[in-house]
Formats: sequence, C-alpha cells, structure tokens
Amino acid sequence: MDWETKWLAEQTPWDTGVPAPALCDWLQATRRKPQRVLVPGAGGGHDAFALAKAGWQVTALDISPTAVEQLLAQARKMELDNLQAHAGDFLDPGFITTLGEFEAIWDYTFLCALPLASRPVWAEHMTQLLAADGELLTLIFPIKAVGGRRDDEGPPYRLTPQDVQALLAPLGFAAAELRPVARSLPSRAGLEWFGRWSRNSP
Repeated sequence: MDWETKWLAEQTPWDTGVPAPALCDWLQATRRKPQRVLVPGAGGGHDAFALAKAGWQVTALDISPTAVEQLLAQARKMELDNLQAHAGDFLDPGFITTLGEFEAIWDYTFLCALPLASRPVWAEHMTQLLAADGELLTLIFPIKAVGGRRDDEGPPYRLTPQDVQALLAPLGFAAAELRPVARSLPSRAGLEWFGRWSRNSP
C-alpha cells in the first residue's frame, strides 16, 4: 500500500473522522496519570487529539508526510501544544531509536495495516519504545475478515486477540485486560477488542 499516494489523492476511507469510542471510554475510566504516549499510524490524528485533550504528551507517527502535515495543521487550530508528529517508517529501527521511551502506546488500525511478515518487527519495536512500567494499549481490529477478503488479504489484515498475544507473550508481556469493547462505531461493531498489555504482573 502506498499510503502517501492515498493521502495525496484524499482516498482515505479508513479515516472515520472521530476518535475511537473505546479510547474515549478508556480515557474517562483510567486512573493512569497522563504522561508520554506514542500513537503510531496516527493518520488523521483523531485519537492523538483525544489523548492530547486529556492531558497526555502525544507523539504521533505516520509514514505519510501529507498525513502528518494535515495532522499538525489541525493540532495548531486546536491549540494542542502538547502534541508533536513525525513522518517516518515505524519498521525502520533507525527511525524508532530517535523517539525515546513512552509510558503508553496506543495502537488502533496500525498493526492490522502491516503485512503479516512485519508483525514480529512491530512487537520488537513496541518493546523498545515502551518504558519498563508502561502500558501498550491495543484496539484490536478486525477480529474477522471483512469486505469479502480472505484472512491474508488486506489492509486491513484480519487480527485476533490471539494473534496479538502470540506476538507479545514471548517478549514478556501479559494482558492486564483483554475483552470485547463496549462501544464501537456502527461500521465496526463486533469487530473490536481492547487489550491492555504490561511487562509487569496484571
């Protein structure tokens, strides 16, 4: 997938225009103090904006420079001075070493957009970027193939809670929370699970 071409052509059907309901619910319920959070594959930035409005120090990433330019322009309009964004390839180890560590990472529609062969690299880089006491938050989507696709067709590529667990468990992660979400957008109802992962005991 050439993501930059899609953004330039304004062919972004995955952009819902709003933050994920499950993220909004977590922000209301969490007792975790806002700290540094990474949002890879941030796209239009809706989830990044929600986190910034809740007081988090947000670093948004996207492989498309056009998406990042648009995200930053919108953040300036919202006067979100606690949000920064960078264009780069999350799978590039040289790029991620420039980012530092984060107390939280939010992944939604990022892992499912990666080719299946890249998933182990995703897991390794999450381990490197997450602080020792941090939490990896995953909104797992789609938990079954959609749009008439086979499991190996995408993006989005089918992604189950078991897939994510298989990637993270060998790296010392345990699920502190893993469940179907209470709220989704209508077009994604029944296709999302929320996962909260830590290298500490739940």
